[in-house]
Amino acid sequence: MLNDNNLPVIMCIGTDRVVGDSLGPKVGEKLIKRDIQAFIYGRTGQTVNGDNIGEYYKFIRKKHKGSAVIAVDACLGKADEVGKVMYSMSGIGAGFAIRGGGKRYGDIGIVGVMAPSGGDNIGALMMVDADAAERVAEKIAEYIIGNLWEILLKVKVKKAK
Repeated sequence: MLNDNNLPVIMCIGTDRVVGDSLGPKVGEKLIKRDIQAFIYGRTGQTVNGDNIGEYYKFIRKKHKGSAVIAVDACLGKADEVGKVMYSMSGIGAGFAIRGGGKRYGDIGIVGVMAPSGGDNIGALMMVDADAAERVAEKIAEYIIGNLWEILLKVKVKKAK
């Protein structure tokens, strides 16, 4: 059994004001309802977003020193990738679709491809079907719940290298 000093942190990034970008808060809500053994940041009404992510991440790294941080966010991709879930062993670059480049967050990143990338990325995120966002959020929540300890092992191995 883990204690509070080494429970993982799951940072669910996005805003509940844009359907395609609401993936993170939707995942956060699902994980909180499932009572997963982790600290969850980012949920509907209390989002971790482009305006406050730096402050949240600084707080998380200070308060949960040594804990693995799993970052969850929506992303854009190729048309045939929409609806897929992908992960990265180097965290995620939140806001890359909108602002391009920037800081990476988390030890491991899990993203759901919500729409094809193109000229109007904000418009693409606004046009995402709410049911599709819900399905991808459920897929990610189920993946995290079913594989949390395997994910944490990957973080531990990565940090040991």
